[in-house]
Amino acid sequence: MLSSASYGSCKHNISLQHSLKRFQAKWNNGILFHHNSIKLKDGFSLFTKEQFNELWIDVSKSLELHRWDCIPELIIDISVSNYSSFDDSSFKFFIQNVLLKLKSLKNLKLHFSTCQKVTDQTLKNLSLAIGKRLIHLKRLSIEFSDCEKITDAGLQAFSKNIGKQMKHLKHLSLNFSLSEKISGLGVKMLSKNIARYHHRDLQHLTLDFSYSDQVSNQGVVALGTNLGRSFKNLKSLNLNLNDCSKITDTAIKHFGKNFKIDLEKFHLDFSGSPQITNQGVKEFSFDISRNVNNLKIFSLGFAECQKITAEGFEVLSHNISENMKDLTSLTLDLSECLNITENERKKIYQEIKNSLKNLQHLSLPTRRCQDIDILLKLASRFN
Repeated sequence: MLSSASYGSCKHNISLQHSLKRFQAKWNNGILFHHNSIKLKDGFSLFTKEQFNELWIDVSKSLELHRWDCIPELIIDISVSNYSSFDDSSFKFFIQNVLLKLKSLKNLKLHFSTCQKVTDQTLKNLSLAIGKRLIHLKRLSIEFSDCEKITDAGLQAFSKNIGKQMKHLKHLSLNFSLSEKISGLGVKMLSKNIARYHHRDLQHLTLDFSYSDQVSNQGVVALGTNLGRSFKNLKSLNLNLNDCSKITDTAIKHFGKNFKIDLEKFHLDFSGSPQITNQGVKEFSFDISRNVNNLKIFSLGFAECQKITAEGFEVLSHNISENMKDLTSLTLDLSECLNITENERKKIYQEIKNSLKNLQHLSLPTRRCQDIDILLKLASRFN
């Protein structure tokens, strides 16, 4: 975020605005300023490593005209896609010349996707920089989706390094979707470190491992065990595990049994898991509906799970209706489950509506909505 609105009482807003105008004029073929963020546009796909380094130096100079210690709310939102020149050394240059100077930063968002030369080393460098210098961060959002060289080792090092130093985070969002080399073991170690280091202050947590074929039962079971029972102040949790084809009934059964927590908002997505059946849904819903307390907003996805029929759907809805009486919003996505008819959906909808008196919003989607960018990335792998 490069905006004078973020700097409160600092005295150099006018000079900062002028420097940003000059900066934008220089990079108008590739830089987009929008809603207090910097984004790289398509023109940057042809940049060399040297041009990337020049960009980071210019960002640094623009900010230095202000005062580094007067930038508490800066968001650096850089969405990079398919940039062949962007590698570990480019990222290291960015860390050294920009990130490490923002000691008062409280809000950081870094989104990188489809960077095929970025490896575990970048995750380690980033986590060390954040952990040692950006100790005042309250919000951290990191995305490395579709980065094929990032593995379990990088994930473990990242979560451990930031965890040891940053124990006062309020919001944490990590997106490693479309990962080919992150497995259940990586998810297990990540969840263990998050629970170990952030259990006191963390209020909002998002973890996205969607479309990661190597994420297995081990990771899902660990999420339930490590995240359940650990947090004292967590208010919202978003776990996206859709289209992880190795997830089975065993995983969701253990998740439901071990996940005991107080939450206000919970989004959990197992859509596109072909091995999940009625039996898994029944046992999962029995436990999860009793173990998650004080829930107001609940979104649960089993879309395109073709082994789930109306029998499993009915038990799922019954358990939620009987045990989650405080719900004000409920979404049960079993769209495109071909063994559930429209009449059966209407019947279940009415039963839920009659049972949950506090409900203000109820949705049982019939069509699955998927991110077109992700679908295009998946298609490109087979071209």
